[in-house]
This record gives sequence, structure tokens and C-alpha cells, in this order.
Amino acid sequence: MDTPHSSASPRPALIPMGKPRIHDVVIAGGGPAGLSAALLLGRCMRDVILCDGGNAEPGTFPSTGGFLGLDGCNPIDLIRVGREQCKKFDTVAHVDSSIGNVERSITGFRVHFTDGMVVETRSMLIASDLITSLPDITGAKEFHGTTFHQYPHCDGWDHRGQKLAVLGGGNHAVVLALKLLTWSDQVTLFTNGESICNSSRQHLAEKRIRVETRPVRALEGEGGILKQVRMADDGAVDCEALFYPTPAMPHSDLAARLGCHPGHSGRNSHSQTGCGTAVQGLFIVGNPSRPAEMAIISAAEGVKAAEAIHQWLSQADQSYLAVKIA
Repeated sequence: MDTPHSSASPRPALIPMGKPRIHDVVIAGGGPAGLSAALLLGRCMRDVILCDGGNAEPGTFPSTGGFLGLDGCNPIDLIRVGREQCKKFDTVAHVDSSIGNVERSITGFRVHFTDGMVVETRSMLIASDLITSLPDITGAKEFHGTTFHQYPHCDGWDHRGQKLAVLGGGNHAVVLALKLLTWSDQVTLFTNGESICNSSRQHLAEKRIRVETRPVRALEGEGGILKQVRMADDGAVDCEALFYPTPAMPHSDLAARLGCHPGHSGRNSHSQTGCGTAVQGLFIVGNPSRPAEMAIISAAEGVKAAEAIHQWLSQADQSYLAVKIA
């Protein structure tokens, strides 16, 4: 018996040279947001190209903590399963190449891939993830994603009752240290040489949060499991999980090239889904427009974006038919 998708149109033809066909949407980003959007657009019979450059490394995607049915699973496994599920749709093509350039065209957008392929698309969805900016401290990369985290709502439960700490200065670090009291009563704030105001210090002291202002030299442990924080003066403080409020940066400047300039997302405030932009046919979702702590939030935003894109394309089709009939 035929499967529900067997009658779909052939998989999108990717043409490296000559006049390309016009696709419905190119999705830049193969994380939870991009894959979820591709999945729903495939169900809507849309001609989709999903591009992620094959970059799926640990720490690249948001935490799966709190993801219903997949709570705490390896983010890489989530991506792998998502890719497999998208393969069943003949109208969805996955491209491992990266986008080298994108420009406006009469039909919408002309996308140039780094492998030389050029495609025309009516719309674009930018769902690239953010680049996590790790502190320049020995061991930061080694422990990131296992015992060195950004978001306690995702990963705090896995370290409940342990010796927790925050690395960073300023009000954001103070607030993060106070949040960690939800999961442990053993919390330390490492300001890494930064000073802290007296009022904050007093408030932390009242909550029995230890404050260490000495510069941090290294994170130490084995097998990806953090054991202690080494100070610049060679002293050490026991620590089993470390959190940091470091902001992340956009993975690409595609949005800026198309008119959504740095400093704001360029999103259209009148868009019901919040993913439309002032650039016609351009949608931004997930981490580029607003950092999502959890993979489930990114996935949900991807679904919302797909619905908005399908509606936008449908309205464009209806307008074209109305003009043609008239």
C-alpha cells in the first residue's frame, strides 16, 4: 500500500548551473527550529531546501532538558532523528553545503551555496543557531555541554544537590547565582577578577552564596566531568557544575545582508507569529531573533514559522490567480 507521501511531487531539483527552478522556501539552519519548520512544510507539500552545512556538533544546539518525550536526550540524536523524519517527504531536500551569499531577485531570493549551486526561492527562513562565546579559560571547551552550562532551567536538575557555581561578573551573574539556589544550597559565584558592589555582595551573603573574586585560571576534572576550579594564585575550589551568563552571537549575517541590520532582528511587529520581517518573504525564527534556552522552544518556533510561511505562500498564490483570472 502506498504511503501518504508517495503521491507527492518529486524531490526538488538542485541545479548548479543554468536557470534554476523556483523553490517555495530555503531554510538556513538545521537545528531544532529549522528541522521542525522543514517537517511541517513537507507536510504542507511545500518545495523546501534545508541547508545546515552539516554542522551538528556538541554544544551547537539548545539543551533538550524539558523536551517532552525526549527529556535530556543527546541533542545530536535529536538532530539525527529529525533529519531522518524529513527524508520521507519528497518535496524536502537536505543540503550539506553552506550558504555563501544571498540576494534579492524578481522571484524572491537568489541563494548561492559554497559548492557552486545557485537556487531561486520565493521565501527564506533564517533559523541558524547562535555561536556560544566560551570564556578564554583552560578547560572551558572540554567541559562545555556536560558540566559547564548556560541555562539552569535546562540543566540544573541534572546537578541537583551538587556544588554549583557561576562564572562571570555583573548583575546577570548575580541573578544567575541566585537562581541556582533552586537546585542546590551550595552555590559559589566566581567573578573572575571583577569587582562586585556591596549591596550585591550583602544579598548573596544573606543567601549563603560564596563569592570568589580571584581570577580563574582553569577548569579541572576528567572525562568531561568538572571537579574543581583552579584560581590564578593556584588555589582550587570544589565545583561539580558551572554555569555562565555569556551572551551568544548570530551564526551568520544573512539577515543583515537582506536588510535586517545588527542590533535588532528586523522582525515585523505586526506579524502574528513574530517571525515575519520587514523584508517581504524573509522570516527569522529561533535563536537568531531571540536566544532560546531549550530545544523544545526552538522546535515550537520552527513550527510557528512554517505555518506562517505556508500561509504567506498560499496568499501569494491566491493573489496571483486572482490577477490572472481578472
